[in-house]
Amino acid sequence: MGDTKVTVIDYHCGNLKSVEQALQHCGAEVEMTADPAQIAQASKLVLPGVGAFPVGMQKLHELGLVSVIQQQVQTGVPLLGICLGMQLLLDHSEEHGGANGLGLISGQVKRIESGIPNLKLPHIGWNRLTVTKNDAILTESDYFYFVHTFQAMPNDESTVLATCQYEDVSFCAAVAQDNIWGMQFHPENSAEQGLCILRNFIALSVSNYQTNLN
Repeated sequence: MGDTKVTVIDYHCGNLKSVEQALQHCGAEVEMTADPAQIAQASKLVLPGVGAFPVGMQKLHELGLVSVIQQQVQTGVPLLGICLGMQLLLDHSEEHGGANGLGLISGQVKRIESGIPNLKLPHIGWNRLTVTKNDAILTESDYFYFVHTFQAMPNDESTVLATCQYEDVSFCAAVAQDNIWGMQFHPENSAEQGLCILRNFIALSVSNYQTNLN
């Protein structure tokens, strides 16, 4: 059996307990930390989170975590961003006056815009994905649980792993690029299909991505 240790980045944005419990249920040895030294030694990273983009980035900066996350990704460590964590992977968000993100996936985060007057936001509930390419951790279209008002808009369509339709809006529901993944939905709250994603992530080997990036 491979390395099942997963380091969850605790930057004080949202209740991370459900992510921790779901990973443990899937067989992971979970380390929850905000310590840059521990994150620098991680073999797999999860960046969860709920709330506003500028607040999330402020917390990451205050804790000294931005550069260590970026460095770990550059060395091939698998990183999974969930909900706000996915949005933080991109370059910039317009939320609450705007803020720069981690810059790991080229693109912007913008409020969901619809031609339907008074479209209900946030988009909350179960919705079906359309998976757009082959991938190591998200393999099939299925229903997953969403809670969000903003959407990731990658510049490169090849990084879009899955889309989702909410009324008249088609938005990016997941991204994948090399050893980086982002899920706008909550796999930890998406029953067996969500747990399958987490199991697949736990099973990843950093050595595969170190080889690909060199």
